[in-house]
Amino acid sequence: MIQYIKKIALWFLLLNKRFFKRYIFLVLLSFIPLLAVGLRTMAKEDSGILKILLYQEGSLENCEIIQQLVDKNGLVQYQTVDNLANGYDIVRQGKADSLWVFPEDLQDTLVNYLNAKNNTVIDVYVREDTIQTKLVREQLYAFLFPTISYELTKIFLEDQSKLQEVGQDKLQEHLEHFYPQNQVEGSLLDFSYLGDSEESEPAANNYLLAPFRGLLAVTILLCGLATTMFYMQDEKDKIFQWMPIRHYRLFVPFYLFTGTLNAGIVALFGLYLSGTFTHWLREILLMLLYLLLVVVFCDILRLLCKDLAKLGAIIPILLIVTIVFCPIFLNLRFLPAIKYLLPVYYYLQNTYGSAMLLKTLLYLGGLVLVEQLLPRKYT
Repeated sequence: MIQYIKKIALWFLLLNKRFFKRYIFLVLLSFIPLLAVGLRTMAKEDSGILKILLYQEGSLENCEIIQQLVDKNGLVQYQTVDNLANGYDIVRQGKADSLWVFPEDLQDTLVNYLNAKNNTVIDVYVREDTIQTKLVREQLYAFLFPTISYELTKIFLEDQSKLQEVGQDKLQEHLEHFYPQNQVEGSLLDFSYLGDSEESEPAANNYLLAPFRGLLAVTILLCGLATTMFYMQDEKDKIFQWMPIRHYRLFVPFYLFTGTLNAGIVALFGLYLSGTFTHWLREILLMLLYLLLVVVFCDILRLLCKDLAKLGAIIPILLIVTIVFCPIFLNLRFLPAIKYLLPVYYYLQNTYGSAMLLKTLLYLGGLVLVEQLLPRKYT
């Protein structure tokens, strides 16, 4: 047993020595940490997709809502301006997407609006009213909701005939006492991953880092395809002609796994550098499962193409299809059968939950069955 382990370790070292002599392989591996560091650096910079200017009339001190918006981190950047005319110019020049003008006393303005005494609360000026600027106003409504909710409750109670005899002062006292006890705290919507048995903490809250894991998975697939082409070239050059034929069935997957494993190790390092890492045990097990999918998938392509030129021709098409149909940048709903054929899809679906684990194992079993049934020719 120890003799076999030593022989496997020796073959692993010898194959890695061959891989690291190929410049294209080194370039692919170095691309992963460079991408991680680059995206992590960009994520710390000005990465908002919308810029909203905030101006308050009259008062020198910003109201609480303006301060909350300015302190909020995310895809939308909020910035206060001291001069209204200057704010108009910034929006007109396209340096900002919108200008929100708050009244001097927001509380009184809201009360008057709810009592139909005025028509507007906050004036909004936009250079172009796009879907993004409309959606971001929902964020403003969320900050206004607590005040609106309180005032609407007060108006409702004052209109109740049974409560009018209580008196305004007594009604106000009861409202101030009971309303905070029934106030909803936190977000009304809570997002979680289906099938997750434990809470997962998102490591990075930046949209620039969102597609990194998907791009990483595509790079690992590309390394697997490159390793497959290396083997086909070695086979064409009859490098392993001396090997007994009975060993080929296990040697080919071992060859592909050795090259792909290097990409997997560097990918784990890249995930750690990018800040999108979750948990070590989960990441390692998930990566090992994905490497098995890639190895068997690439071996099937090798057996189907049978020619180095044919495999090289389909690689760009395969990568484009993977990027389009797998949830890397977009999660497209049409032609779902295509993504079920791609190993990247299963890796991304299993990242934060176990709902797809059984389907992934069935997919791996199907790949192994197809790989074993395909005819092969050893030279």
